[in-house]
Amino acid sequence: MKRSVMALVAAVGAAVLALAMMPNAAAKPDTTAAAIERDRFGVQEIYPTKAGGREWSLPADATKSDSEWGGGSHVKKTGEKDVFRVSGSPRIPVASPAGKAWWRNVEITAYYRLQGTLSGDGPAPGYQLYARGERHVTSNPAASSVNRGVRAPAGTATWPGYPFSGNINGHCLGSSYKGYVDRDGEMHFKKEISHTKGYTGSRDKKKPFAGGLPTNKWFGFKTVIRNINNNKAVQMENWLDRNADGRWVKINTVTDSGGWTGGAGLDGCTAAPFRFKQDQIITWAGPYVNFRFDRLNTDLRWLSAREIDPLP
Repeated sequence: MKRSVMALVAAVGAAVLALAMMPNAAAKPDTTAAAIERDRFGVQEIYPTKAGGREWSLPADATKSDSEWGGGSHVKKTGEKDVFRVSGSPRIPVASPAGKAWWRNVEITAYYRLQGTLSGDGPAPGYQLYARGERHVTSNPAASSVNRGVRAPAGTATWPGYPFSGNINGHCLGSSYKGYVDRDGEMHFKKEISHTKGYTGSRDKKKPFAGGLPTNKWFGFKTVIRNINNNKAVQMENWLDRNADGRWVKINTVTDSGGWTGGAGLDGCTAAPFRFKQDQIITWAGPYVNFRFDRLNTDLRWLSAREIDPLP
C-alpha cells in the first residue's frame, strides 16, 4: 500500500515538473501539447488568432513579391529548403490588399540566423518588427497612393483625418510601434509618431544575449502589439526563442498610456489632417507590418503576422 501511494505521489510530481518546464507555461493557462496553437510552420502562437482574423505567413518562394509580401527585390534563395537571405538594410512590408484587414492588434514572428554585420553609417545593426503605419517617407505623396491605392475596410480605425485627399504630409504615414533586437544583444521598444522627428527614446531595455547575437545560430523573435483599456492605451511585448527550440520566453514589456513623446513638431504632423499630439498614442490600424533589417547579412525563415484580440 505504501509503495502504491509513493508511486502515485511520484507520478503527480513528475507531471507537475513536466508542465512547469513547458515553454510559455506562464503565458497560457493550459500548456498541454493538444492545447498549444501553432502556425503553418509549426511555430507556437503566444496568443490565439482573433476569431476570423487575418493571418499571413512567408510565401514558399520569398524571392517573389505579391499583393502582400514586398520582399522580392531584397530576399535571395539559399541552398537550404525554406531558408532565405537578406543583405543590407531593407524595410520589407506586408501590405493589405483589397479584402484584407489592416494591422492593429498583432503578433509578429520571425526566425533569424545572423551571418555577419556590415560596416557603414546609420542605425545600429539589428532587427525590427513593427506595425500601425505605412511607408516611412519624407515626401508629400498623393493621398490616392496610400496603401497602393487600396482603401481601409469599412469601420477600420486608422490615422486621424483618414481618408485623405490631395497631397499629404508623408512623414505622418510612418507611425508605428517597434520591437527591437540589436546586434549587441539588447532588446527594447520605440514608438515612431512621425518619420523621423517623431521617434521616441527606447523603453524597457533588456540584454538577453550578454555577448551580442551569436553568428550562424537560429533564434526566434516575436513582437506583440495590442490595445488595452478600451483602446485608450497600447501594450507591447518582446519574446525570444533563444535556441530555436520552441521555448519562448517573454523578455520585456511596455505600456503606452501617455507621456511617451517624440521630437518637437513631429515633422508638421501636429497640423491638419493628422493633428498628432506630442505624445500621440497610436491606437489605430495601419496597412503595413514591417520586417526591418539594418546593416546585416542574415538568413530568415518562418516569418508570420496574425491578428489577435486586444485586452479589455
